[in-house]
Amino acid sequence: MNQIRATDMLKSHSRRWSWVLFVAAVCGGISSAEATPAWTYEQIRAEQAARPAHEAIPRSPLDRRGGRLPLDDLAYFYHYDLLCQFLDGMQFTGAGNNNGGMIEGESGGDQNIIETDNTQEAIRVWSQYALWTGDTARFHENIQRAQGYCGRFPAWHEGDGGAPYYSAHNIGWGFEAVRKYRAAYGDTSWNWYADSCAAWMTGHQLNWNTELVNGYAEALGLGGMYYHAEYRGRQDWLTHCITRGRTLRSWLQTSPVRMRSESWALSGGTAMWGLSETLFRAYPDSGAIWLAEYGDELQVWESNGQWNHSFNAWYANAQHRCFELTGDSTYWNNAVYIGDSLIGLDTDADGGIYPGRTGYSPANDHSWVSAYMGWMGMERVINQQPRTDLAITGLLSPSQTLPFLAGDPLPVSLRVVNSGRQALTGTVTAVAPNFNDFATVNLATGADTVLDFAQLWIVPDDDALLPLTSIHFALTAVGDSVPANDTLTAWIDIRHGIRLSGLISDPIDPGADVTGHARVFHESYPDSVWTEFDVPANGPYATGDRRLLSGVNRMELSPPLRYRVESLQAELNPQPPDQQANYSLVRADILLVDDDDGLAYETYFNQAFSDLGYISRCWDRRGGLISSLVGLPIVAWFTGNDSLTTLQPWDESVIVEYLNSGGSVLLTGQNITDDLGPGSTFLATAMGCSTRNNDTDNRNVSGIAGSGIGDDVTLYLVGNQGANNQTSPASVYPIAGALPFLQYQGDDHQVAGVAFHPESGGSSIFLGFGFEAISGINSSTTRAELMGRMLDWFETNGVEAPVPRAIATELWLAPNYPNPFNPSTTISFVAPANGRVVTLDVFNTLGQRVAELYRGHGNGQRVTLQWNAGRAAHEVASGTYWVRLMSDRRAVSRTIQLIR
Repeated sequence: MNQIRATDMLKSHSRRWSWVLFVAAVCGGISSAEATPAWTYEQIRAEQAARPAHEAIPRSPLDRRGGRLPLDDLAYFYHYDLLCQFLDGMQFTGAGNNNGGMIEGESGGDQNIIETDNTQEAIRVWSQYALWTGDTARFHENIQRAQGYCGRFPAWHEGDGGAPYYSAHNIGWGFEAVRKYRAAYGDTSWNWYADSCAAWMTGHQLNWNTELVNGYAEALGLGGMYYHAEYRGRQDWLTHCITRGRTLRSWLQTSPVRMRSESWALSGGTAMWGLSETLFRAYPDSGAIWLAEYGDELQVWESNGQWNHSFNAWYANAQHRCFELTGDSTYWNNAVYIGDSLIGLDTDADGGIYPGRTGYSPANDHSWVSAYMGWMGMERVINQQPRTDLAITGLLSPSQTLPFLAGDPLPVSLRVVNSGRQALTGTVTAVAPNFNDFATVNLATGADTVLDFAQLWIVPDDDALLPLTSIHFALTAVGDSVPANDTLTAWIDIRHGIRLSGLISDPIDPGADVTGHARVFHESYPDSVWTEFDVPANGPYATGDRRLLSGVNRMELSPPLRYRVESLQAELNPQPPDQQANYSLVRADILLVDDDDGLAYETYFNQAFSDLGYISRCWDRRGGLISSLVGLPIVAWFTGNDSLTTLQPWDESVIVEYLNSGGSVLLTGQNITDDLGPGSTFLATAMGCSTRNNDTDNRNVSGIAGSGIGDDVTLYLVGNQGANNQTSPASVYPIAGALPFLQYQGDDHQVAGVAFHPESGGSSIFLGFGFEAISGINSSTTRAELMGRMLDWFETNGVEAPVPRAIATELWLAPNYPNPFNPSTTISFVAPANGRVVTLDVFNTLGQRVAELYRGHGNGQRVTLQWNAGRAAHEVASGTYWVRLMSDRRAVSRTIQLIR
């Protein structure tokens, strides 16, 4: 062979040390390939030292799977077919000595590794496929190429250079490849290869006490050799296997931990399998007795190790062999659990899996460990499955977990699997009330399909409808050997339709026109609109032609802007007649116009309203134009980060109309002045200001003393406790009659906020920055505090601020402002008009009352007062205090901060 070997080169990111084969450039394909890898004893010890201490896991998978039946829902032969195709794609087909060898892995340096053991393993997998299916042509060319490679790089030659364990390991796979190929193809021309492997085994006995891997590797070679010795009638080889098998048994008995340990790519499962295939194949009764004492020492799953999936495959192999010797189903369940887990590693469904822990991505599937999965994880399970079996494995549609409406057309489909190893054709008939149909299926071995019936199933909504309706399926296929899985009866929840109707009204003004649009969701379909309908003015609603299902139905109602959006529920009885449900709407105190072009800044406003006890209604401006705001108590309109379409001419006209009717508008946004321009008539006549600076580059705002709204206010428009979105906060000039109350720090002329009474009526407040950016950090004014002041200004300037309806019958205490304060702060509360005494007191942190602010009776209206700590009877020091509102043993409280 034209090759150069270098024994001192370590494979990068591979599973073994190796020699490197350099192929002449004229050969093409892979330019350098590693043909005969091995680890030295020093590297094996280094890997073992790097691994964490052995951690035992439950010996039985029943502890994790909660009960386990063999031959469950996996289509094993389908996965085996994928494995055969995966190995086909991993075979090197270029010119040169490497032709026919198996590439180690899918990516990285592993793509440049070609090895004899991988190649023999692939021969075994392809031969087993031919043995099962009788299709000896599909992978025959692959096998012939692989045999040519193995002839050039024989298994017994792999350990040259001081690693005889590697020769024993590869020889074990050589025996398996020859045996399966001979059984599948009846071809004895490759017996010489196995004979040469047996000759090496009889001439080499490894020192098991020197290195753990020696015992595991020789056990693999002996296990494969026993079959070949029987086939060839070589008593000397049989005697050798049995003699070394007895030594192997003593070696395991002396230290049972060897049955649950790992070394290199092998594990205690390899040793147990080798023992079972030599001594216990000759004396199976002795094996059953021995396993009764030592079988529990065998590991089930190992999660540690560089190639732990290789370890686990060997444990599966040993568990299968223990089951065959003892008949104990625990071993079978353990083995199937491991096999299923290995199959589950094939997340990209290409038939391959990755080796394990260290340095291997789950996307880097390897040929060798994938072949392990085929033999050790799937082969025996497939052997227990019928050769010919079409099976109905489940109904896909209609669902057995969801209810359906009688009269709706229902598609019918189910899943059919060919669990056998021969292609089959079958017919499935489906019978149900008002439904009779059939469909044909033709499936290759291991394949599955979704079978769709042409007809739609429509169950009439009449008196014959039962609480559950059955549908029956029957499969017929010539040659199907398992009739038990050829029928399926499913019970479907099909319900009568129910029409819901009633009144939706305003309890404050029963004659108000409550129109709107409602979408209905059923509890079983929470994300899909079941039906939708319009609510007429001054009349009953009805859910329309599409009837509802019994159970909980949720109506998402979008009423006129003056009402809160409601989620209304109706729980309907399962039987007709039609049913009724009446609802009362809640008036919103504030309409919030969300004009931020799809961002989520409305949350900052809604939180402030909630803190103050107000009910808000949010309207997303992307949903369309607002026809009119007239009749709403207060409107807050914000534009977020928009700089090009902040207010359209229609929006301006709607706001002006609203102000003319006496309404109150808060308008806030950082780019409104840019967009409307310095000569904006709307800003001048409706907001009482004109543009000064479109970008102040200032994020700190102070209140203007004496303005009322802005007294002792400090705002920081930075920090993630606000929207942190201000890129160009603007300043304005107030016009005559406007009240400037906020300015940017450091410049008295850079006005940030004005309050205004337009000549046409109403009240307006304009902020040249985004309210959503107020952070409240460093004890500065919070969003709720500033919002409370602005709403109070609306109330005290001709527009009555609404009482928070949510607390009209409860105690409610607003956040004080400013907070911290020196020396005075404003406090508002609402107490129900129930005739009971109400007190508002201030306490220090020791629980001592330092001030009584109010004693009287509640009236259901907002009460606003001030506490001037500088005029207290006794000096009040800086610090934290509690404000407590109390009535009839009920109390609410807030902390306040005095800083002198």
